[in-house]
Amino acid sequence: MAHMVRPPQFALCLLGETPRQTLEPVAEHLMAAHIGNAVTDEGMPGYGDYHPIFGTPGSVNDVPEVLEFLRVPKDIGFWDGQKRPMVSFEIKPMEGQDPELVVANAQRVMNLAWAQL
Repeated sequence: MAHMVRPPQFALCLLGETPRQTLEPVAEHLMAAHIGNAVTDEGMPGYGDYHPIFGTPGSVNDVPEVLEFLRVPKDIGFWDGQKRPMVSFEIKPMEGQDPELVVANAQRVMNLAWAQL
């Protein structure tokens, strides 16, 4: 039975790992991909594993990084139709942010990245 392997998005962003370094070793077990963002500057709001919206000042992920992340599952056959891949976003509003705009931001980023894939 396959086990769900959830690459630690926090570690991937904050520890400097590339999507390829994280996903290739677990390719045969990969069942889900979670895409999020992280702020690496300790002095900035949302620092750490709080999953701010993409493009947040001091954060590490936006459209180019999501595109890079999506390329690896494509290369390792995650989208080949043989599996039932699940892709989700780990995002949450920061204080004062409208949750609907947070979701719209994630959809925009995914649409732009996917269009370039």
